[in-house]
Amino acid sequence: MNSSAKIGCRFSCALVAIICLGLIFSSCSAKKEIVFNPTDESALELGITWAVVTVPYAAYYKEHNYQSDVVQNARQGDILQVKGKYIEPNVHDINSVSAWYLFDGGWLDNVSVKLYDNRLKANAAAKALSESK
Repeated sequence: MNSSAKIGCRFSCALVAIICLGLIFSSCSAKKEIVFNPTDESALELGITWAVVTVPYAAYYKEHNYQSDVVQNARQGDILQVKGKYIEPNVHDINSVSAWYLFDGGWLDNVSVKLYDNRLKANAAAKALSESK
């Protein structure tokens, strides 16, 4: 092998090594710490849906419609366990529906909340909402 071929081979090997090291070190980043409370059994329980109120104030209705009485209010960032759901077809647009969710305080519409499949995700979303204010 001549000297120029050796230099080319060394350069190629060095270049590959630098790229590999760059990929290794760039993929190693600090991960966010996940705080898990082992005494909170419902935080990851399957089959329970959680909601976070996304609007500044949301009215709890006695029934799943806007003509019903308002029984109390929820505030942005409240974390709620979904107890029931009602789907109402939109009479003006057959391709859309409205959803109402039942909580301990009453019914909230789908515009006021965002749903999560476990309470840890809901807690993170509520924290992000409070930090964005």
